[in-house]
Amino acid sequence: MFLFMLAISISCSMKKPETANYYFDPINGNDSINPGNSQEQPYKSLSMISKIAIKPGDSLLLKSGAVFTDQLYISCKGDSGKRIVVGKYGGVARP
Repeated sequence: MFLFMLAISISCSMKKPETANYYFDPINGNDSINPGNSQEQPYKSLSMISKIAIKPGDSLLLKSGAVFTDQLYISCKGDSGKRIVVGKYGGVARP
């Protein structure tokens, strides 16, 4: 019984998250080497949005207080249960 519960626990903990956060920072970001999936390794430009597979429930998070000079263009959609969120991170100022 213990081994069965351990196997269930391990398989449940190995599930991939259903949603993802993508971070953007025009100053400290890097489109060439950063995966864009953390505040510490954000993308630099909003043009990277067209290169990632955005799914319902994902978030596009722009650095608080940052000025982006490229256009924000999104060609994906969420659904009523899992919306695509465009928000900010790292402070209270609007990007």
